[in-house]
Parts: sequence; C-alpha cells; structure tokens
Amino acid sequence: MSKEFWIGLVAGLIVGWLVEWLIDWCYWRKRFNAVVGQLEDKKDDLKDIKGVGKIIERRLNNAGIFTFKRLSELTQSEIEKIIGKTQNLSDEKAFVKQARKKAKKKGN
Repeated sequence: MSKEFWIGLVAGLIVGWLVEWLIDWCYWRKRFNAVVGQLEDKKDDLKDIKGVGKIIERRLNNAGIFTFKRLSELTQSEIEKIIGKTQNLSDEKAFVKQARKKAKKKGN
C-alpha cells in the first residue's frame, strides 16, 4: 500500500468525523435541548417523597422516571434495580405509595 493511500484514508476519516460533528452540533443538539426544555417543565420534584434524595432522584431520572405517576407504576423489584446499592437505605413500597398519592393529588 502506497503513501498516498494512507494519506487519503486518514484525510477521509478526518473529513467524515468533521461532517458528523457539524451535523451533531447544528441539528441534533438543538433538538435535544428543545426536548430537555419541555421535559423540565413537566418534571416532578421526586425529592418530595420521603427517602428520595439527590442521588436516588438522579438515578430515577437516568432511568427515565421524571414524574410521580411514572414512579407509582414501577414494581418494587424495578425500583431496586434502578436504585442499586442505596436500596438498603430506602423503602421501595413507601416510594410507590407516596408517588401514587402525589400523582392523584396532582391529577395525573
């Protein structure tokens, strides 16, 4: 393989990466920020539930749980999987109970 081949290959990879980066920057990030903005408006403060702190709320959010209604639909084992090592500090049944009450109160 010649020197020109390797130069062309590296140049093609760099140009491809730059094009992908531009598409990501100009198109997808704007859409992502718009969706995140809408989500922030509808998000419940899960820390209102006794036993849920910053860490547990972050883990729930990372799993796609942003509302009391969604949290109330989870089973105890699903919550245990999401929460992980902090499960010994929390009562999953109480989370679900409180989330149901707050979701009803909110009208969800």
